Amino acid sequence: MRRISTILSIALAIILLPSCANMYLSKGKEDFANLKYMNSIESLERSVEKKPNIEASTLLALAYAETNQPVAAIYEFEKVKNDPAFDDNLKLAYASALLSAKKYDEAQVIANGILSRDPGNQVAQSVKISANRVDKMKI
Repeated sequence: MRRISTILSIALAIILLPSCANMYLSKGKEDFANLKYMNSIESLERSVEKKPNIEASTLLALAYAETNQPVAAIYEFEKVKNDPAFDDNLKLAYASALLSAKKYDEAQVIANGILSRDPGNQVAQSVKISANRVDKMKI
């Protein structure tokens, strides 16, 4: 009898964990859309804990970036940077977090990659200029 209740408990947890993750993801998306980044971070962290997924990690990275937590943002961006949905806008957000974390060379590599495809991208140009200026100041 005890074994049956243990099996039922495990089965229930398996069924409920994904729905909890989805609930936290939905709440995190809502808070992010309403510019409540700290609340969003809390929900998205729980979503990722329950069920790692690209959407939650991407939003979490952006929320960390918006709250000036570049190291945490970079950690989350690293998880999703190879996903096909990781577009130039996300790459530039990643590059900005790298700049904030004083990883100028890495930020410049991202900017140069974007500029090779889109030479008129003003945000990429700005990232590149910022990284170059800091590099010159180090000399």
